[in-house]
Parts: sequence; C-alpha cells; structure tokens
Amino acid sequence: MEAADPVVDGGTLTGHAAGEDTALSIDHAAVVKAIGAGSDPEPAAGLPEPLASVVEYLDTHTDDREFVPTAELVDALDVEPNAFGRQMSDLGCSSQRKRVPTEDGRTRQVRGYLIADIRAAVEDL
Repeated sequence: MEAADPVVDGGTLTGHAAGEDTALSIDHAAVVKAIGAGSDPEPAAGLPEPLASVVEYLDTHTDDREFVPTAELVDALDVEPNAFGRQMSDLGCSSQRKRVPTEDGRTRQVRGYLIADIRAAVEDL
C-alpha cells in the first residue's frame, strides 16, 4: 500500500502535478477558425505572386492592423516597388493613401493596402 501524499491529498495540487491525466482533446478546425485562417491551413497555397507572399507575411505580422504600408511589404518581401505595385493592382489590390502614427507620436501619410482588400482579392481568385 502506497503512503498518501499530504500535498495531493490536501488538495493543493491539481492536474498533471497531482498525477491526473491531463491530455487535451483539440478540435483543430476550431483552432484554425479562431485564429482567422479559415478552413484552409495554408491560405497562400496556389495564389499567384506576390499575393501569396503578402498573405503569408500578413498572417504573421499584422497585429490586428487594418492597413499595411507598401514600404513595409516591399522591405519584407525584398521586391522592386514599382513592379510590386503593378502586380498587386493586376491582382485586384489597389494601394491607398492613409495617415499612420509614427514612433514620435505624429502622423504621416503613406501609401499602402487595406488588409480587408487583400483578403477580398484572395477570395476573388
């Protein structure tokens, strides 16, 4: 007969620490839907460039923003700005001018893309 563990028996430990089976049942479809990727775990698969690279970048770098500056995308994707703009326009994504906050607290006007417009272009393809 095993000796009783006063810490476990006293109720101060729970879960794995108390020797309980804590294996989780994960609904992967619900997790994917909850993080906003839809039902497709690889939303950029099969998309033309540069849209596929933009979608992959946005999936990991948007932080709930509504707008992404063109300069940020050009830097991140290491593409030529004029060609990038033409390609994005051909794919149904038009750049816009928006005011964005700067690090010093002021705002500046920049060109970029509404993330909702990029997502809509993906849906239209």
